[in-house]
Amino acid sequence: MHRGSSFQYRVDEPDRNFPSTNKDRERQADDYAAHLLLPANLFNPAINGFTSIGFAQIDEIRKQFDTSLLATTLRLVNINSRPVIFACYTKGGLVWSLRTRDVPRRWQLCKRLDEDSFAIDVVQSGKVHAAPGKQPAEVWFSNDEANHYEITECCINGQSGEVWVLLTLNSEMMEETDTGVSLRNCF
Repeated sequence: MHRGSSFQYRVDEPDRNFPSTNKDRERQADDYAAHLLLPANLFNPAINGFTSIGFAQIDEIRKQFDTSLLATTLRLVNINSRPVIFACYTKGGLVWSLRTRDVPRRWQLCKRLDEDSFAIDVVQSGKVHAAPGKQPAEVWFSNDEANHYEITECCINGQSGEVWVLLTLNSEMMEETDTGVSLRNCF
């Protein structure tokens, strides 16, 4: 990809390594690598072999394809085979999140970790929850309607004090509704 293009890497100024044009090219290269290393015709049957999906299951698939846990999880989200949200939190709160394209935008993640989340255990004591466990949706979402649903949550240590969280929504949450998003910040 991008034959004939060049890009400069600055060890002393890493924040200058990816101007917007290089970020787009890097994203395209990542997509190409995901399709090459984790092709949908092989990846989907591996994912569909599990009734529920968490980091323990993703780790099994990662080993089959000889890819990183992060790359395999991102592929799960981008391939859109399950209604999931992959998020990264620190003690300070939400750093980033990525959702499958079918997850309605009304499901807005809380900015801070809830005391009832499994992820708070990772931040406070390093105790991971690699297998999915049930949680009330209101632990994770700021929507007024969240108290009507249950989701699954799993979480592991990410990089440099991060916690990676994988949330799986249930089918009822995927239906379109006219309800609005609460202004509650989940602090």
